This record gives sequence, C-alpha cells and structure tokens, in this order.
Amino acid sequence: MQLTATLTVTLIGFLATLILLLACSLIRSLAGGTTFPECFRRGAWFLLTAPVGMLIACFIGCNIYVVRDRDIVSDTLPESFEGYTVAQISDIHLLSYKGRKASLRRAVRKILRQDPDMIVFTGDLVTLSSEETDAFVDILSGLRARDGVYAVMGNHDYCTYAFTTEEEKKEDEARLRRIIGEMGWKLLENEWIDIEREDGRLTLIGGEGTTWTPEISDALDSTLKACPPADFKILLYHDPSVWRPCISGKTDVDLTLSGHTHAMQLQIFGWTPSRYMFEECHGLYRKEGQWLYVNSGLGETGVLARVGAWPEISVFRLKRR
Repeated sequence: MQLTATLTVTLIGFLATLILLLACSLIRSLAGGTTFPECFRRGAWFLLTAPVGMLIACFIGCNIYVVRDRDIVSDTLPESFEGYTVAQISDIHLLSYKGRKASLRRAVRKILRQDPDMIVFTGDLVTLSSEETDAFVDILSGLRARDGVYAVMGNHDYCTYAFTTEEEKKEDEARLRRIIGEMGWKLLENEWIDIEREDGRLTLIGGEGTTWTPEISDALDSTLKACPPADFKILLYHDPSVWRPCISGKTDVDLTLSGHTHAMQLQIFGWTPSRYMFEECHGLYRKEGQWLYVNSGLGETGVLARVGAWPEISVFRLKRR
C-alpha cells in the first residue's frame, strides 16, 4: 500500500514535469530560433527531477534524524527541576521501517545520547497491526531514561485500519498494549504519574483517544479535573487538535506534547501543507503561559518519503524564569 502510494506520487511528478517540458518547448519553438524537437531534446534531463527527487526523499530524507532543542520556561517550576530534560518521539509507524532496522537503531542511539531525564512517546507505534512490532521490540526496548519511558496510543495504534471486525481490533489492540509494557514503556491512558523532588512535583498525564472529538474530550476532561494540582504539568496527547478547545486557557497544563500531523512529511522554508489541515501543525506554540509542541514523527505513512520535515527527536529543557 505504501509502496503503491510512493510510486503513484512519483508517476504524478513525472507526468507534471513532462507536461511542463512540453509546454516550455512549444512556447520556445513558437518564439523562433529553434524547433520543438530540439527544445524538447535539450530539456529532456528535466524529466529526471521527479524520480531522482523521490529517491532522495525516500532513501535520504527518511533517515535524516534531527534533534530539536527547546527551552520551556515556567514561573512555577521548582528549583530542583531546573534543567530537567524530556525527550519526545512520535509516530514511529514501524511498517515504514521494514528493511530499515539499522536506521531505527541509529535513531535510538541518538535519543539516548541526549541523556534525558524522561522519554515520552506520543502515539502511532504501528501503522496497521501489532505484528509490525515483532522485528523491532529488541531495538525499542533499548530506550531508557532516569525517570522512565512513557507512552500514549495514537489513532493507528487502535488498529482501526487493518481489521474488519470489532473483535479483531480489540484483540490486536490488547496485544499491542502488552508489547508496549514488555518493552519497558509505561502506557498512560487517561491517567498520570508524579515525579517528586524535595521542593515540588512534576506530573505527567497521558490522554487516551484516537483523534480529537468532543466525546473523547469528556474522558480527558474528567482526567484533568481529577488530577491533583502540581508545580508543573505535562500532557501527552496524540492529536494536537485537542489543545485549542480543551487545554489552552481551560486547564493548568503547562506543556502539551503531540504528534499526528507528520508536518505531512513536507516542509519547505517553514511552509508545510499540514497548516491547511491543523491550526497547530508543527513546532512550538505558546498562549498565555501554556505551551504546545507538535512533533513531526520518526516514521512515515502513505508516501515513504520526507522533504524538509525530517524525522524528529525533540528535547525540552525546563527552566525557571
């Protein structure tokens, strides 16, 4: 499926360049000075741009792991949490790593080199089913941090795309939950954990849900209301669409970490087509002292290629004002 989509996009790109070359050759020949066949022959190299560009995006772009460091400043952060680091990864989509185990190992090593206090994963470990994890459990089990590795589920993790019956979905979903636990990751589903120091507490909350809907927000709202006050709160939720209607200005969550968008695996000079689908599509957002970060993910769905929106490891350093 993903290979078909990649080949389809390559073919569309080739046809678009062919049409452009034909049009340019025609205009140039009508202007005089040379014939249409001669113009076309001279510009024939242009037809290579689509397939060559796709090859670069597939074999190089998907493996350029970028570490993005961000400082998160808070008035309420306890002194003992000054400089506390949280590494975020998202949207691994293990189906896209088929035949690329060495690349995933390199990503894990790069995450560990950041020496984070905590590692969080914001959903979409798989694309279609839990079977994708079979070849990668040993690699992902290598992720370790001083205060643990925590995860939430994404829309693909609920196995909504590969199974026809609800029973099959639930069975595979349960298997994926079990595997996440076996890797040493703590799955948070509308629950929280506290990291305590001598002078305060940091609370990490995990939201359960596929993509945001008003119905799903009811369960998240209940969790956030039940969660006791803390000096600093971090929410993990796969879909960033939850931030504007449910979090910003409505809760005491300081930092929300999301994924889901992939920045549509395309970003050119800061522009990404995902901005037309999501109000917060990629990067860091702040409103009235509350922060949201949207990670562009490690893996791919649909087209197995990335341009500009490179696979991302985000590292947040908490700081007092």
